[in-house]
Amino acid sequence: MLRLFLASLVLLAAGAASGKNVTCNMDGKAYPPNWDEPLPDGTARNITWETVNLDEPATTRWAKIVAPRAEGIRNMTGVVMATLSKLLGAEKFNATLAKLDANIEKYTSRMPHDFGAEVLGIAAATDIEPSVIFVYNIFYTILGACTSIVGQDSAGSIWHARNLDFGLWPAIALKDDNFWKLTLALRPIIVNVQFTRGGSPLFKSTTFGGFVGVHTAMMPGKFALSIDTKFDGNLDLGLLRWIEEPGLLDKDVDVTWFARTLFQDYDGYAPALDALNRTKMIGPGYVILSGVRPGEGAVVTKGAAKELGKDGETIDLWSLSDEIAQNGTYFLLQTNYDRTGPAPPFDDRRDPGVLCMEQLGQAGTNFNGLFNVLSAMPNLNRLTTFSTLMHTETADFEAYRQQCDHPLCPLF
Repeated sequence: MLRLFLASLVLLAAGAASGKNVTCNMDGKAYPPNWDEPLPDGTARNITWETVNLDEPATTRWAKIVAPRAEGIRNMTGVVMATLSKLLGAEKFNATLAKLDANIEKYTSRMPHDFGAEVLGIAAATDIEPSVIFVYNIFYTILGACTSIVGQDSAGSIWHARNLDFGLWPAIALKDDNFWKLTLALRPIIVNVQFTRGGSPLFKSTTFGGFVGVHTAMMPGKFALSIDTKFDGNLDLGLLRWIEEPGLLDKDVDVTWFARTLFQDYDGYAPALDALNRTKMIGPGYVILSGVRPGEGAVVTKGAAKELGKDGETIDLWSLSDEIAQNGTYFLLQTNYDRTGPAPPFDDRRDPGVLCMEQLGQAGTNFNGLFNVLSAMPNLNRLTTFSTLMHTETADFEAYRQQCDHPLCPLF
């Protein structure tokens, strides 16, 4: 069922332009948000900071973060399990989960660094089955819908911002009236994490409690990164093969796991981009990278798993420096579809976002301007969970829970 759904998305995207009149709905008044005013669903707009000490044992380093959030994580993983069961079919899902249950340490041992031990530690601290926490840690690859922007201001400084949209797409048609159940479950467990090593800060990240990978992070003075899911007909093929055929793809990694290794193993934009460009991933995705020097920005597109040994190779490298030199465009804006061709009719966040950035201009490229762009519909939509703003040069990092409560708020 999941394969058919994803294939239908690709056909829709390739078949026609949206035919809509593109407008920018930015009002310029969204930033700064009122920290003291809760979101309509009752969660706080402010995101709490926590610390993960990489010098602590992997099995316990997340315990103080996830234990107080165990109920929220359990609620969220329940929604994830129910969603996957509907997408894959109950029989296939139960068989896959049983396989994970029987071989969980074999699977976690194939994760990079000591991330697998972290997963097992999180399961113990929350009293949730290890297989469920493992599945949760690969779920972003399938259903993360996002907008990421890298912009260069008039002084040549680089800014990086993202919306993370996450939830059950209405187009899946699972006969469930509450399409935003996953979004609602995720929003309360959002957390900012300061990773430390050797007693010193290493990098900052906005994430979800119990998620060990990285999809939004910054190493002060070095580089920043965000990940957007790439929707295509082979989205889940590499992931399912990695689970079903252990040993065949051991050298391939989930994109969020590799993103975290970049922050633990590399200390600059150029080496991080090189490593990202040449490393194969389990499945497709857009990795948005930025640095601190003029022109340091790129979107690395990883391809889909079409055949064994050809999973997750780089199929496009979109460079900010090239965009500036060739088109005079000072920003890169990436959603969940390739930058070429028309935006899909069911989800055009790209063109309104580009129009807003053009109206913003280089002089307005800062936290104020970028937050206003991300707070404009449809980039702000019913699946939006948070916005993060990063200025690597100055180490400024801000993140806010987001919720679109306008009567005309789009589904995505």
